[in-house]
Amino acid sequence: MITDINLIEYIWDSLKKKISRKVPINFVISTVWQALPQDHLKNLDESTQLRVLACTAVGWYWRILENP
Repeated sequence: MITDINLIEYIWDSLKKKISRKVPINFVISTVWQALPQDHLKNLDESTQLRVLACTAVGWYWRILENP
């Protein structure tokens, strides 16, 4: 499980799981991106607050402040 606030990390994770090395990467990314279910992206967006709380609970916020 990824504990990250940045939605793109979750999207990249979903894309990487579906990418095959037999096809040019640009084609794969474009095809897989278009195939991502909109409800998956919506759920990621709606879960942002919970992910912020999870990151904060493990000290993520303070580590960023200590090492700008």
